[in-house]
Amino acid sequence: MSGPRFTEEDLYRGRDNLPRARDIQQDNLNDCYLVAPMGSMAQLQPDRIRNAISYDPATTNFNVTLYRDNGGSPEAVVIPVSQADLRDNLNRGGGSTVDNAFLGLRDSPIWPAVMETAYARMHDSNPADGLDEGYQKIEWGNPRNAMYALTGEHGTDIEPAQAATLGANAVAQRMSDALAQGRPVTLGTMPEPGAAQDGLQDLHAFMVQGVTHNRAGDPILQLRNPLAHNNGSGEGRDHGRATTEVNLREMMDSGGFWGANIGPGPVPPPAPTRESAYDPNGPAKTGNPHIDTLFASMNDPAAMRQALAGLANSPEGQAIRADNQAQWQAQQTQAATQSPRTQDAAATPPPQPHNEEQAPRVMRM
Repeated sequence: MSGPRFTEEDLYRGRDNLPRARDIQQDNLNDCYLVAPMGSMAQLQPDRIRNAISYDPATTNFNVTLYRDNGGSPEAVVIPVSQADLRDNLNRGGGSTVDNAFLGLRDSPIWPAVMETAYARMHDSNPADGLDEGYQKIEWGNPRNAMYALTGEHGTDIEPAQAATLGANAVAQRMSDALAQGRPVTLGTMPEPGAAQDGLQDLHAFMVQGVTHNRAGDPILQLRNPLAHNNGSGEGRDHGRATTEVNLREMMDSGGFWGANIGPGPVPPPAPTRESAYDPNGPAKTGNPHIDTLFASMNDPAAMRQALAGLANSPEGQAIRADNQAQWQAQQTQAATQSPRTQDAAATPPPQPHNEEQAPRVMRM
């Protein structure tokens, strides 16, 4: 019986074993609102992705932690993703690059398919009969809802009316600040009502990866398309590269700005815990109350005598005394049984070393 096709070894690629935005390649599923935040999260907060996915070798399932609303509060749910679920995702043309691999010869990085499948499974009322319902329910959506599923927070939205009030430079500055803080940013597009076009595919979500300015001072957004190309937009700027850029002021003026979502910041690592704060000027602590009392009484002879008596009468002190007595008796017995010849040999000084160069000491790793 052969082993599972996908294991934890297939989740990521690269020596650092981290997810990346380039691992996303949306194909047949209309869930750009999901895979764009996933890609941005992978680029800026890879540990969120890594911590959300685990592999169980006993069941060969991947377990994914996502979030759903429970009475206004996020509830973490662990969703199993089976080997059959992953094969089904690849057959559907999901959001990973694995289904695009030449002749199907590459099985990594599979993490986008794992998370996308878990999201569909979370929306399916009866996963036992297949995930058709789940995949139908996740067709089209809002990046803020995907961000909630990934992090338990909706993030901050910038809608067209607010953007118009702020102005393009202020909106771009918010995006730039968010990226500097490690917060994922996604940009949504909509059809332009007039003749002016922004060059981006309409009704689509992009990852925002950087902000620059042109010579006129207009903010330029550096984008990554989750489709992994920018063909077929019908706006005169098609090309096969995954990355592209847009003049935010022109985009807003043309009416193509649907909105943006700024996700939460990175989760801080847990603070180290210890029973009590270390005081370099305080008394030494060993964990043994009798010895700690002895150390604390070093400058008080009377208290020190009392501490010594307490240690001697304690179970620990009695054990130390018994152990010392046993060692002394063993040494006496060994000395009494040694022959004079053995004692003479032991007293003979060792031979002097030769003047040959000594081999270097090595540590075997």
